[in-house]
Amino acid sequence: MGVIGMVQLVLPLMREAKSGVIINVSSLGARMTLPLFWHIMRPSLGLTESLQYELEGHGIRVKLVEPGGSRTNFDSSTSMVRTPHPAYKSLIDGFDKMWEKQAASLPGSEKVVQAIYRAATDGSARLRYPALAFPFLPIRNLVGARGWSAIMKMMVRRMR
Repeated sequence: MGVIGMVQLVLPLMREAKSGVIINVSSLGARMTLPLFWHIMRPSLGLTESLQYELEGHGIRVKLVEPGGSRTNFDSSTSMVRTPHPAYKSLIDGFDKMWEKQAASLPGSEKVVQAIYRAATDGSARLRYPALAFPFLPIRNLVGARGWSAIMKMMVRRMR
C-alpha cells in the first residue's frame, strides 16, 4: 500500500509540472514464479502498467525495475519468513539448503542500481527494466511455460 500512497502524494505535483518519472521496484516474480515464493509476489506490474497508460498524456513516465536474484539481506528480512507447516517442512529445508549454496555466489545489487538509474534517466517510454543477476527470465522465455513448469517440478522433487 506504500507504493499506492506515495503515487497519490506525488501525482498532483507531477501533473501540475507536466513531467516526472515514477519508478517502482518489483521483482521478476511478477512475470514468473518459483516454489515457496508465492508470499513475496508483488502486484506492482499491474499497478505500474496501468499508471503508464493513464499518465503518458500528462508528461509523466512510469517505469518498473524487476530485480532478479542478487546478494542482499533479503533472505534475512521479513520477506523470507515463512509460517512453518509440517506439510512443507522437507521442501522448505531443501530450499534453504539449496539457497545457502546459491546465495553466496550471487552478485551484489549493482545491476539493480544501474537499472534504476537507466530508468530514471533514459528519457524513453519503456516500461520494464529487468535487472538480471541470474538469468531466470531468459531461461523462462527460452523454455516456455511447459518447460519452466517441468524445471520447477524437477527442482521441487530434488529439494524434498
